[in-house]
Amino acid sequence: MAQLVYFSISGPTWSNGQVVAQTIGNTEQLAHLIEHRLHVAAQPIMPLAAYPNDYAQLKQRAEAENHTPPQFNQAPKVQSTVIYLGFPIWFNDVPPAVRQWVATIDSEVEIRPFVTHEGSGLGRAMQTLQASQLHIASGLAVRGSRVTDAGVAIDHWLLGFE
Repeated sequence: MAQLVYFSISGPTWSNGQVVAQTIGNTEQLAHLIEHRLHVAAQPIMPLAAYPNDYAQLKQRAEAENHTPPQFNQAPKVQSTVIYLGFPIWFNDVPPAVRQWVATIDSEVEIRPFVTHEGSGLGRAMQTLQASQLHIASGLAVRGSRVTDAGVAIDHWLLGFE
């Protein structure tokens, strides 16, 4: 059985050219849509320190994490050879918390990435993940502001794995 792991942040996010507040992050919303289709529980990657609710402070922390990745409060243990891995694109790439978690994975695992973004698509995420020496399957990129309308895209992406 596959495993579904995601990293997401609630609070301020960039959407359609402006900062908006969210109670559930875009990637978490997308993970739950996939969760219902796969019938597996979504497991979050959660840093120890909560992210700030101020967008400027959030960006500063995200930039700082590129130099010092966060410690984990909760990081799922790998339990499958197939992992659906979700995350937002940060600075056109994989967030440091996700890179750090991926570094703990055995080389026998296949990663099926799904991301949220506001215009960058997958950015450099596929190249970053491929550098991990894991098998990286085709990714799904969903504009964060359109997550609630992503059902057809999700279904099409999942069909590619049958």
